[in-house]
Amino acid sequence: MPERSQMTQMASRSQREAITHTRGPCLVIAGPGSGKTFVLVEHIVFLIESLHIPPSKILVLTFSRAAAGQMRDRFLRRIRAASTSVTFGTLHSVFYHILRETSGRPWPVMEEAQRRRFAAMLTVNLWPEKNLRPSPDQLLSDISRYKSCGGRDFAPSAAVGDPRLFARALASYGAFLKESSCIDMDDMITECRLLLQRDRKARACWMSRFPFLLVDEYQDINRDQYALLRLLAGDRANLFAVGDDDQSIYGFRGSDPRIMTGFERDFPDCRRIFLETNYRCGRPIVRKAALVIGENRDRIPKKIRAASPAGDPVVLRGWADEREEFSRLADELQALDRRELDGTAVIFRSHAGEALLAGILDRRQIPFRCQTGSVDHLRLEILRDLLACYRCAAGLAAGQADRADFFRIMNRPDRGLDREQFGTGRIDSRQLVRMARGGDRAAAGLADLLDLLRFLASAAPAASMDRLCRDGGCREAVTEGRSAGAAVRAAAVLAEMAGKAAACAGMEDWIRLLEDECRQAEQPRQVQEQPGAGAGVRLMTMHGAKGLEFDRVYLPELNEDVIPGRRAVTRQQVEEERRLLYVGMTRARKHLELWYLSGTRQSPRRPSRFLRVLGVRSPFPGRNLS
Repeated sequence: MPERSQMTQMASRSQREAITHTRGPCLVIAGPGSGKTFVLVEHIVFLIESLHIPPSKILVLTFSRAAAGQMRDRFLRRIRAASTSVTFGTLHSVFYHILRETSGRPWPVMEEAQRRRFAAMLTVNLWPEKNLRPSPDQLLSDISRYKSCGGRDFAPSAAVGDPRLFARALASYGAFLKESSCIDMDDMITECRLLLQRDRKARACWMSRFPFLLVDEYQDINRDQYALLRLLAGDRANLFAVGDDDQSIYGFRGSDPRIMTGFERDFPDCRRIFLETNYRCGRPIVRKAALVIGENRDRIPKKIRAASPAGDPVVLRGWADEREEFSRLADELQALDRRELDGTAVIFRSHAGEALLAGILDRRQIPFRCQTGSVDHLRLEILRDLLACYRCAAGLAAGQADRADFFRIMNRPDRGLDREQFGTGRIDSRQLVRMARGGDRAAAGLADLLDLLRFLASAAPAASMDRLCRDGGCREAVTEGRSAGAAVRAAAVLAEMAGKAAACAGMEDWIRLLEDECRQAEQPRQVQEQPGAGAGVRLMTMHGAKGLEFDRVYLPELNEDVIPGRRAVTRQQVEEERRLLYVGMTRARKHLELWYLSGTRQSPRRPSRFLRVLGVRSPFPGRNLS
């Protein structure tokens, strides 16, 4: 048809090659801004109009409802129709439908709130020590990751910790689902896979119904989803997979880029097509991003090039501390006109930086748009430390303290105390006094702790908080192991709470206020956007920025322990962190700035190792870098 021909002529050579693929497995490796959605939509049109494939025989799979809806809307606009019999859906929704229709069972899905309540109960029962207890979300994330990979190459996250406790939690969670006659989202995939493995007739039926499979964002697939997809594709494997292994950033959900890099191994007769022209980013951005991602080893080599030679040089800036970095960032944003601001994004590794900048912009009345509210974990941990400290002081004054409270604070800072010394049950004040009379380091440390707790129990809240703020050991307790910027923020939380303590008449009021503060801190913070919704600079995380693009992008806080984070230990984890930075960099169309903390000669900081390939080095070589 003339319109199809016209659209095909608009495509590049590699795009046309992908669009006009006929049958058999095809892997389209689509770099950032390479027009993958255009290729997917035009390929559907090609199948229908040139190969005369009935639309009802085509299944298009995505990883989110929004992506499925956008793909369907774009296809309908392309064919100028109000409806279509092409099936667009998420992997979960499509395979859940197959599971229910094939089995004839309802397979009710447990409500998320119910799952979280049970997970919260599990964490309390299995992790009695509060300072070692994962959050319900952290536990559920690990359970999901375990299910998605079938236990293969699985290790609990640092937050969950002990594999034996995780195994008990997993078994209890499975029993809870079974007793409730419910499944969760991961079970939709697993149960459907098991069903199609057992029932050849059902499998043949669905293969006949959907002989042409298209998968968007293929790099985000996990092993269980992949096994089910292979069952549905069968030996014919009319599988058209589009993705970019360099943008695989959902390892915490079980996605594995090795599935994409192993596509040719699993489908030896496959066709592999590269979309290597970036129509989004200017040439300087494309070149710098290619240098960064080129350091990864587990990837498909590519030669990404920019369609446009235009674009500003990439800016790299180092700042003395977090306060200077965020203040200068606010200055730059304030200097932009409204149109420029609307086309700007500040992209962070985590929600903590996003929430901090939002507060600064709010005070300056700089228009901004934020993602959903986030928990300030640093503030929450300090509040929990304070609450444990004062509850412990009050408890010991009365004779006994809560075991979890005492263990949380006893080595903050390190006093050489060992949990095995304290037996079981609640902590008895008389036992502590006897233990403090020993002559070793631990006894001396315990004596110092008891002295502090006695003072906290006897003094007014304002006076006791004043001591905590001035005491070097207490400052060390809230700042140890933190970056210099985080240490400043931690000290600010202490000072804030010292001000609130002045309004409390006694210990009971103060503990009640700390409990209220902890409850409030556990809730995601919603920062008021200024001055109106739908306008202003966008604040988001690197994960949240996936699929978006902006004229101007700032990436602050590019330091060690932020990106890569402290929990990125293995090479695979570090490489995923590098892919995150690559995703952030390639959101920029025209202007990109990479900011980091270099620190001062007295307190030097380590820029992210990912910036070394761009020429960034510590300005203070040979210093002990924090």
